[in-house]
Amino acid sequence: MSNPTQKQKQTILLAEQGDVEACFNLGEMYYYGRGVPQDYKATAKWLTLAAEQGSAKAQSNLGRMYRNGWGVPQDYKAALKWLTLAAEQGDLDACFNLGVMYRKGQGVPQDYKAAIKWFTLAVKQAFAEVWSDLKWLLTKKR
Repeated sequence: MSNPTQKQKQTILLAEQGDVEACFNLGEMYYYGRGVPQDYKATAKWLTLAAEQGSAKAQSNLGRMYRNGWGVPQDYKAALKWLTLAAEQGDLDACFNLGVMYRKGQGVPQDYKAAIKWFTLAVKQAFAEVWSDLKWLLTKKR
């Protein structure tokens, strides 16, 4: 699909003005080809702009792109940088991906203790999200 909706056009305009959330959303639009042609290089461009402004979601996704070489050259050092910044903000996916990097020794010495640390943080974060949803459900009348 390459015919953007009105909302997608607004996202493009806001991203071009540097709005962090719009930059992230435009990166996602390019990643999935929603309203724009699918383009991983454009994804990386817009995610970088959002990541540099502190967006944990953008940092995490950009780190994953560098880890896998999607739209950017594979670069474990850059992946480690972005994933660490996101994980330090509590991003579940970043914690998981750091765990994988340490388990496999991707750009870092293989370190099972570090892998366990990051996997544990990911599980705790996932558990907290699940517990929050479960508590909400349990308070609803059936």
